[in-house]
Amino acid sequence: MVVGGTETSSNALEFAMAEIMSKPERMFMFLLATLLHCFDWKLPERKKPDLSEKFGIVIKLKNPLVVIPAPRLPDPKLYE
Repeated sequence: MVVGGTETSSNALEFAMAEIMSKPERMFMFLLATLLHCFDWKLPERKKPDLSEKFGIVIKLKNPLVVIPAPRLPDPKLYE
């Protein structure tokens, strides 16, 4: 915040930085949600998902989840 043209408040600067940093994060979540919503997701034939976990700082799946996207809408022009 500028007071008399000389002083900058750290709170205002932190707020501005938080706004700048949160926009890409929100955009990523929006794009991911759109991608997930636009397709029907199927497992490969005759496969069951292996949801066993690998322990570490972050818990991850031992084997990556593999899915196949199939267009959800009947007309490809609707995706343009």
